[in-house]
Amino acid sequence: MFAALAEAEPGTFYLTDFLLRHFERLVIRGLGLDRHPELFATYFGNYRKLQYLAQAAGRAGAGAGARDRGAHGDWN
Repeated sequence: MFAALAEAEPGTFYLTDFLLRHFERLVIRGLGLDRHPELFATYFGNYRKLQYLAQAAGRAGAGAGARDRGAHGDWN
């Protein structure tokens, strides 16, 4: 499944439920975007699609947190 997704759209950022739950710590703070938000376009400017991949059953509604990241940049 992953290979087909990657082949169909190479410019995809894959977001798992684990990454979503820890997005602030792993991505925003981990990459220093909290201190240097101007780097957001540098890190994520080539992505064209956001694909949510649930790793745990019952996590389908977890995607709401990803929409909150819109404050840090354009995920379109």
